[in-house]
Amino acid sequence: MLIIMVVSICGFAQEKRIAVGDVINITVLGHQELSQTVTVNRDGTIDYPLLSNVPVFGMTQTELRDILFPILARYVERPQLFLSIADYYIVEIQVQG
Repeated sequence: MLIIMVVSICGFAQEKRIAVGDVINITVLGHQELSQTVTVNRDGTIDYPLLSNVPVFGMTQTELRDILFPILARYVERPQLFLSIADYYIVEIQVQG
């Protein structure tokens, strides 16, 4: 008798790290002035209302949310904050040989 076992690895899918050139949608429900689409600058930062030059390079969306949420909570009662990567910057590498 042949028994085939399928092993499922429990865990979270690894979030993509934010890179230079990525476009990030930041949405704060009910606060259009705080909802922005930003591009990660060459120095790895984004410009966002209430803050300038926020370092985001290498972070995940969750990590960025964890940084922005308490800052927004100073100005907005119970902010509903949503982040998404609208466009990933892709570097194309060609190898010739």
